[in-house]
Amino acid sequence: MITVENLTKVYRSFKGAKEVHALQGVNLTVAEGEFIGIMGPSGSGKTTLLNILSGLDTATSGQVMIEGKPIAKLKKDELALFRRQRIGYIFQDFNLLESLTLKENIALPLILDKIAPPQIEKRVHELMTFFGIGDLAEKYPYHAPAVKNSASPLRGPLSPIRRSALPTNPPAISIRNRRPILWK
Repeated sequence: MITVENLTKVYRSFKGAKEVHALQGVNLTVAEGEFIGIMGPSGSGKTTLLNILSGLDTATSGQVMIEGKPIAKLKKDELALFRRQRIGYIFQDFNLLESLTLKENIALPLILDKIAPPQIEKRVHELMTFFGIGDLAEKYPYHAPAVKNSASPLRGPLSPIRRSALPTNPPAISIRNRRPILWK
């Protein structure tokens, strides 16, 4: 469950002379298992909201509660662990590590979570099979252009079991991969 109460985000210029109100009084409740879309024109605060929901940014005022816990009160290391274990962020840019194979990129969050190697192998194989990219397992991102559209959504939200997947630009995800990401 995600609860947002009277959320406001104001960006200020270096000397505070100019203010941009990115979010003003946002209230939102998302039940577990519920799927929502956040839409609006460029510059309307969609990415700012997602950044605050995931703990990548902080609100100027208001509160975000995820599973009953206010994320603003989490210490840095707790917040990092929370993001790694509970939030999958689908960036619109290609965020695979170039020095790792596709298989290693997908396994990375599981390794960080200290999952047993046999479970990592099983989960990575399941995901690559599910998305039809098993033949790219040992390819590096720069050697497999198809990886860009096929696999970039995998690394964050689906490697471990996540509660939330937050795409910053859903249209950037290939049509073929939208349904599995949303319904898996």
